[in-house]
Amino acid sequence: RENFSYTDKTSLINYHIGLGVSEDGGRHWFYAGDICGNCCNYVPRVHANMGGCPTIVKDGYFYSYFNEFAPGMKKCISAVRFSVEETVSALKNKKLPRVYKYSGDGKWDTKGIGGTGAPIITKSPYSDNPYNLSIDSHSKATYCKPLDCYLMTMQTGSKGDLLLYFSKDAEHWDEYMIIDSAEKDENGVSKFMLPYSCF
Repeated sequence: RENFSYTDKTSLINYHIGLGVSEDGGRHWFYAGDICGNCCNYVPRVHANMGGCPTIVKDGYFYSYFNEFAPGMKKCISAVRFSVEETVSALKNKKLPRVYKYSGDGKWDTKGIGGTGAPIITKSPYSDNPYNLSIDSHSKATYCKPLDCYLMTMQTGSKGDLLLYFSKDAEHWDEYMIIDSAEKDENGVSKFMLPYSCF
């Protein structure tokens, strides 16, 4: 969910992940509320877009991955986790589940709104610095039964590549491959940006 003004460039720019609920098989939806916010929300003139938030379900939890912008606008890919059972129960009672961002070292104890998520992807073809990977979570994720692992695409903007990441446990995503690349000009600069999502 975006909340900002296209005309007032000095206004606050806020991004959130929220939950939508349908009680009629998807014909109609209502917005239940925000469950995760970018830590740079409410900072004037900071455009900290959280991305497309690819989501998977594993061992009774939703995992949703997003662009986190640490203080100083250091971008990384982090994640938020919340219980499927608790979510269903809470929404039936018009409430929201407890939601926590990835804190690092296998821990999930950072508040979904107000906390700063730790990097859950730490490598890319361009860098081993998790705050300088040049990847973006305007993407999709899914489970692949033949490979017995989770897959998640990552878009790379002006780098012009489409990456595919692999994970067995939804928490370690450092294995990847380049699955598509845009045509480059004579200076090696991509002529266009590849699609935001796949699958």
